[in-house]
Amino acid sequence: MIPRVETLGDGRNFATIRETAQALGCCSRTIERAIYRGEIKAVRVGRAVRVVVPALDAWLRGQLEAPAKPWKREKRKGTSNGTI
Repeated sequence: MIPRVETLGDGRNFATIRETAQALGCCSRTIERAIYRGEIKAVRVGRAVRVVVPALDAWLRGQLEAPAKPWKREKRKGTSNGTI
């Protein structure tokens, strides 16, 4: 049985990027990148962006179920190969 993931725990359906980052213990830029990549669902309300908490919970459960991938740093585009 998969444990229930509680990110905010106060019953709200939407959270700010900052609240989401604090709940997950990461930087708000990390959440923004995940939203941009489509990993975390969010909606725009005017100029504000709100994370959909039930979708975030489902994404986290999926992360728990997925086999762990070995960490590998990706090479950035446009970086040199060490030669000048």
